[in-house]
Amino acid sequence: DVPVTDLVFDHLSNRLYLAIYGRGVAVWCGAGAPVPLRHRGDLDKQLPGNAQLEADDFQVSRIALAWIPSEPDVLFAAYAFAPRNFFSRLPARLLGVFRSDDAGASWRAVLPPPADLNTGHSRHDDFSDGQADYNFVFARNPHASTDLLLGLVRFYRSTNLGKDWVQDTRSSDDDGIEPDPERESLHADQHAIAFSSRGEIWLGNDGGIWRSTNRGKDWRHRNRGLATMQFYGGANHAEVSGIALGGSQ
Repeated sequence: DVPVTDLVFDHLSNRLYLAIYGRGVAVWCGAGAPVPLRHRGDLDKQLPGNAQLEADDFQVSRIALAWIPSEPDVLFAAYAFAPRNFFSRLPARLLGVFRSDDAGASWRAVLPPPADLNTGHSRHDDFSDGQADYNFVFARNPHASTDLLLGLVRFYRSTNLGKDWVQDTRSSDDDGIEPDPERESLHADQHAIAFSSRGEIWLGNDGGIWRSTNRGKDWRHRNRGLATMQFYGGANHAEVSGIALGGSQ
């Protein structure tokens, strides 16, 4: 059994795309087994696989997909690579981003893989996050088709389908007018992304739930009143039996 890390369903063509951990992308059309997409033929039109990216310490790991219904034959796949040894102190990084314009028959690299995986670094200086095997979300904005959104530890966005990327590094900003307690920089570790029919972007991370109404330029948290704490440990008070202590992120 191999875990599936992302799914895209093209209901008009009855195609289900599957991102399979460590293996690649496959498509299932309602019968038979899923068919792996493009691991043979010209290398410059392939998705990466472990055969091309073998390294002593790293392997292809988590994969995320980005797709919108208005362009059903265009599919993006973001790949992470991680150390083979789970207990290794080497970081898991973004490997690359790939695009297909023909429903997965051929691919090209938007962000190509690094030449040497064993360095433990991405060749893209903007993507230095080291937990890509854990927090990894990827999406194309259905209300702004030029926008790709990538969540690792930090959040990245591109307004030209991956040619250039901007990292969210804005600190808390109240514009010098009136303090807005809900407007803050994003919390770390991105895990989920969704789009409303009104064009809002919703993001879930270790800090809770966040919303953007301007394509990801600014965010406001929606955490007031939510009892969502991630506890790492707990104990009873050493002297007062009625008090419990909890350590949370």
